Amino acid sequence: MCLISALPKGSKKDMIAIEGFIINGMSTNTHGSGYSCKKNGSDEIYLSKGYLSEQGLIDSIRSKELNEDDELIIHHRIGTSGLRESFNMHPFLITDDLATLKQIEGTFNLPVMAHNGIISEFSDGKSDYNDTFLFVQNFMSNPGILDTLKSDSKLFEKWYKS
Repeated sequence: MCLISALPKGSKKDMIAIEGFIINGMSTNTHGSGYSCKKNGSDEIYLSKGYLSEQGLIDSIRSKELNEDDELIIHHRIGTSGLRESFNMHPFLITDDLATLKQIEGTFNLPVMAHNGIISEFSDGKSDYNDTFLFVQNFMSNPGILDTLKSDSKLFEKWYKS
């Protein structure tokens, strides 16, 4: 199963602990890693994925000089659907625009998400895109869905299950 590490605002960004997670995560989840971070006070999120080497990922995160008030998500993938390409690595920008959704690095004014597990309703085994990619493109990017998740998680759950 994929591995996610979320270090929200208010959590210590100890690079020694982060390095340990990366080394352990990439030793068992070998289909690529990615991360996103948001600096405190900014509306922009930095996204970077496609890492197959521990040191490359560690160096990139270290260069962001994150502190306790910043946010960080790291994802290590085990591919269960879709191609084993960088665009299928997590996190994903929440958008229905294919070109934007396939971005592997940059600063964006969009939310991101990573998922752990299989979203079977969005996995047919035939697509080049993995289940989470398709879930983001075809469900999460719909107007109002993200707002509903933030404001009424029970309604979001009802929508998702229907």
